[in-house]
Amino acid sequence: MRRRLRRRSRGLAEIVGTLMLVVIVVAAATAFAFFVAAYQKELQAQETITHDRALEAIKVIGVTETPCSGHPGCPSSDACLDCFGWANFTVASLDINQIDVDNLFLDHLPVVNFSASIRGSASSPCYNASNLSDTNFGVEPCKTLVIPGDATAILSFNLGACFHLGCGALPARSYWALGYGSGPGTFAPSSPFDLQLLTGLGNEFTETLSPPVAIASVFYVSGSAGTSVPVFDGLSSYQPKGADNASVSLYDWTISGVGASTDTDCNDGIGTGGEFECPGLASGDYTVGLTVTNSDGLIGAASIPFDAP
Repeated sequence: MRRRLRRRSRGLAEIVGTLMLVVIVVAAATAFAFFVAAYQKELQAQETITHDRALEAIKVIGVTETPCSGHPGCPSSDACLDCFGWANFTVASLDINQIDVDNLFLDHLPVVNFSASIRGSASSPCYNASNLSDTNFGVEPCKTLVIPGDATAILSFNLGACFHLGCGALPARSYWALGYGSGPGTFAPSSPFDLQLLTGLGNEFTETLSPPVAIASVFYVSGSAGTSVPVFDGLSSYQPKGADNASVSLYDWTISGVGASTDTDCNDGIGTGGEFECPGLASGDYTVGLTVTNSDGLIGAASIPFDAP
């Protein structure tokens, strides 16, 4: 009888042990399955983010600028003639999905004031600089700029000091787009600078805007009665390669020196075009100036001496 009870007890213990082992195995398998599912979900999420990040693309397709001299209160004789008042960047999304722009930088300086227009609808992602004064200037974080898929946005930056401080404060210019205060360097039509856009997916898109390089020279063509006519040539001027694919679009000439102001054959010493023909100059020494403008509104200048025989 005792042997039977011992055998039954031992058999029951073996059954309980087996059941516990099964429970442990099932629990471990379930936990592993949950782990694998969570890992796969996280991996898929990362793959989606990587895929979406790879699709993001923003490109500057146009720039228009207004010099400080175009604003009231800025006299034409002031030094601010060579600075930007406003700059409007037209940026295009090349992604079918919307792009969230979290931060904007000009030459690595954070932009704290700009306005945006998307498909004709205006918005103000940051505070309005017109509310600032010399002693009161709060800085609010910029809101995320949402650019819909396959859409363009016009970003307007107030880069001048003329409205608020008057041009007399120059050359210690204040950049309202970057916050009140004097900024390092100068955003001028003759200076290169970068526009940087940082997206919510961690992409950084940088467009370098460079002024053209002006190159002036002179050659001669035959004129009437066997005379030689000088032709000032600016066609060797060029646009440095950049992301925005700008090109030289305008050529403006000035001629200063003896007789230049009275010579009617070359428009009183003022001309346009890649080649500027200027017959009839009186003998003497002249300075020929060339200013070239690219499709972004940036300028380059050069001058050469010219000795008219």
